[in-house]
Amino acid sequence: MTSIDVAVQYGDPRLPDRFWIKVYPCPITGCWFWGTGTRTYGSFYWKRRNKGAHVVSYKVLTGRRVRKGRHVDHLCCQTLCVNPAHLEAVSLVTNVMRGNSPVACNARKSACHKGHQLVQRKSPSGRVWRICLICNRDHKRAKRAAALGVPVETIGAPRLVCKRNHPLIGPGANVYVDPAGKRTCRSCRLIRRRTRGGYQGRGRSQDRTHCPRSHPYNEDNTRWYQGRRYCRACGRAGGRSVPIKLTGVNVAQS
Repeated sequence: MTSIDVAVQYGDPRLPDRFWIKVYPCPITGCWFWGTGTRTYGSFYWKRRNKGAHVVSYKVLTGRRVRKGRHVDHLCCQTLCVNPAHLEAVSLVTNVMRGNSPVACNARKSACHKGHQLVQRKSPSGRVWRICLICNRDHKRAKRAAALGVPVETIGAPRLVCKRNHPLIGPGANVYVDPAGKRTCRSCRLIRRRTRGGYQGRGRSQDRTHCPRSHPYNEDNTRWYQGRRYCRACGRAGGRSVPIKLTGVNVAQS
């Protein structure tokens, strides 16, 4: 049974007259307004202590105990009301969320001020918050555009050409997308691979006649390991000891 089901008459003798002379019933809403004091909540001296008038009314007239960590909430949203039928002992979170504070109003929102859907996020430490992904993206784009001194429309838009003016759109797009989703110019990627280590590029690996250090892939300078071809001269120059698989025989190259 909740406190809203409690039926208590105004002027109940379980509370002294000095309590009731400060209460003004409202015949329209059924609230019992506390008529003294200027604070939001009424205060009443009870059992040698000043307590909230609504808390005293709830405890005495309902006979219920307010457990530790619980707060007496007004179901009528009138903080000066002391009618026990309008009171309920709830947790702090429930009490705050039922109110009209900025925290409660923001918690009830399902969209941002522009109408975009709010998405919940959770940090590794366990902190939970909500964010508008569209507004957050637009804010970052505007901030970056201001730092670079360029129009906002150019930030985040797909590039037409790379830094070396190779086309990135159109038929047969010259774009390589890695597993992480990053776009790269295929022509620039091939140039970097060819210029690395002095290799000038000679087509597919099975068609190459020399290693990247220009050593020939002949019978004496070639070893095979797990289906791959390696240069013996490069192996000796590196000082590595690698098992060699040549004509079905494993040999240790030192």
